[in-house]
Amino acid sequence: TVTSNGDAQDLSGLRRQRSPALQWLRSNLLRNVSGQSDNENNTRRTNLVYDSSTPVEAMLVLDASVRPAQPMEVYEAKEVSFFESKGAVVIGMLCFILVTVTVSLAVSMTKNNETTLEPTLQPTLSPTFDPRSTLQVIQTRPTGSRKLRCGFHACGFGGFRTEVCSAIAAVVLGDPSAYEIVKTTSETRWTDLGSRRFDLLLYSALTAEREVREPTSQRGFAFSVPYYYSTTSYIGLNETLVHCAEKGERFGECLSLQICVGANTTHETHVSELFPSDFYVPVYHDAAMSNLLNGTCNVLFTNMHAERTAELEMDSGRNAYSAMVPRFVEPHAIVTRHEEDGGHEFGDIATWTIMALIYGEAHNITKDPSKCQPYEELPTNPADLDYMKAVHCVGNHGEILSSFREEHYRLNNDVDFAINYLNKGEAMIAGIPLGDLTQPPPTGRAVGKLGRIRRDNELRCGVFLPDNFNSSLEDSRGLTGLTGLNVEYCMTVSAAVLNGDTNHCILVPLRYSDKEDAYRALNNGTVDLIAGALREFKYDFRSSDDLGGVHFSTPYFYGNESNTEDLSAYTLATMDEMVMFSSFVNCVVVAVMEARRRQITEEFYLDMPLSAIFGSDLSWALRDAVKTSGNYGTMMKRNFPDYQLTGDDRDSTRNALNTGQPMMHVYPGLIGHDIDRSSYCPGGESVCW
Repeated sequence: TVTSNGDAQDLSGLRRQRSPALQWLRSNLLRNVSGQSDNENNTRRTNLVYDSSTPVEAMLVLDASVRPAQPMEVYEAKEVSFFESKGAVVIGMLCFILVTVTVSLAVSMTKNNETTLEPTLQPTLSPTFDPRSTLQVIQTRPTGSRKLRCGFHACGFGGFRTEVCSAIAAVVLGDPSAYEIVKTTSETRWTDLGSRRFDLLLYSALTAEREVREPTSQRGFAFSVPYYYSTTSYIGLNETLVHCAEKGERFGECLSLQICVGANTTHETHVSELFPSDFYVPVYHDAAMSNLLNGTCNVLFTNMHAERTAELEMDSGRNAYSAMVPRFVEPHAIVTRHEEDGGHEFGDIATWTIMALIYGEAHNITKDPSKCQPYEELPTNPADLDYMKAVHCVGNHGEILSSFREEHYRLNNDVDFAINYLNKGEAMIAGIPLGDLTQPPPTGRAVGKLGRIRRDNELRCGVFLPDNFNSSLEDSRGLTGLTGLNVEYCMTVSAAVLNGDTNHCILVPLRYSDKEDAYRALNNGTVDLIAGALREFKYDFRSSDDLGGVHFSTPYFYGNESNTEDLSAYTLATMDEMVMFSSFVNCVVVAVMEARRRQITEEFYLDMPLSAIFGSDLSWALRDAVKTSGNYGTMMKRNFPDYQLTGDDRDSTRNALNTGQPMMHVYPGLIGHDIDRSSYCPGGESVCW
């Protein structure tokens, strides 16, 4: 209401009573109320002649400054339109008509098209949800288009990589010709894979960063074991500047050095660690050679192979020069998407296909078309696939890689640098490059299992023990040998995830003779990880609801078997579906190897890189790991006193850091073997506990 002096009247706080005016309106008795002034309350009412054909709406109007002498409510009658009063009814009727028409049309269209509708033969490019595994998607494609789609960007050795694609097609579809190559680029390969343009990327350098979050696509990927190692070096047309790059000099005659390197690649990461930004130019990777020729740079950092040097000489008409010593070894692997349940299943299928190729070479099993037969019925369980079809249909690892090996020897002037040959038991410890781990996730702090462990302030670590181990596990930190090493890896992970704290690492004894029960404990959360887990085929894939697939870290210890025997490769095991936690654990294992390569010990733990990629609260995880346990060499020396800790690890033992020795070996179980280590210790009990 409005008072005679124009102020709003505040009736707040007054006890609400039913007004006679409201009753008057409700009983349709409002008639010719003349405008008058109520002197007592100084209130003016509005004239209104009620008409039953013109509905009215009553609303409360408050006065902010004048309080009436007596409690009261004053109502103003307001004329409303027909649509305001009847609108809800009209809208309801219109909605009913619209729904009726829509349903009728839908039924009609369904009847007209039910005999002509066919499923699309092309996959959707958008990342829509599909609960099927990658294997299921490939195997259920229409017969005419049932092929494995392999993404590839041309960068040398196309024939060799195509053979790898053919080998996987033979395994998953029973037909080595059931594949197609989908061209991509170095810049779009990650988003193309993420959007399902193809099923796998035929090769990429494997890094810890890309497992967690590749920077251009902002998502993590699953990698197979490496099937090929490249070396990188500098090439150019000016011999002096090539040697400047090789020596890392930037003054005098080297002052004009400009190095072209592929943008957003592992090559750029490596060069950025060796030179300031004004001495290198990130360029489009596939056009790096043209940038060298047009003067954008005068040296190119690239994969080291004769094909590259010959291309430069042909395009320039001049002699080309390359650095004599490779800068670093880069592991190349097959890349797949994570499955919808978070697992690595198709990446594991690629891994065991590669294992079959290497197994064939180790056992002299070669291509045999008579054994390359199609499946009678496609196996839908990854564990039931015939991985030896890769060898029978395409050839073993040595056969399909022979031309590359010869070229690599020619390039290195017959220097014994045969990294892609079979390892026969020498310097088998090989990590992977870390990449850039500094960028935190969108969530900020650690989430998932990592977040849960930090909130609970407790890590439960299972430790595999031989049946004849009788010591107390809680006191085994002071023990030596393999059991002591396994316990030390538990403590190292604990330090990494709990800010350096090893006191809240709960050790849980497990037996090799009861491996299934041990992995059930991992599956149901009784333990978060298992140390001393043998990497083997049997437990890589899900076999039942209570026995899910296991993810094995990079091996940190090898037994003393020959390369034709079932090799004991000791790892940290986590649940396959716990992708982030599995990557974190693997990163810790690799980090102590990297610390050894860089000669970083406990005292210099601050030289380790930050690792915020797992969470802003885990930035110091790798520093805490090295501060607690040291590097791989010092961990081995503590547990194996006779371990030869030389300056560059170039000794004859297999558990030494690889510095260019052959890298290829096979993990056990591919041919159905179940390795028994219930009372086994490599080298005898004296080195186990």
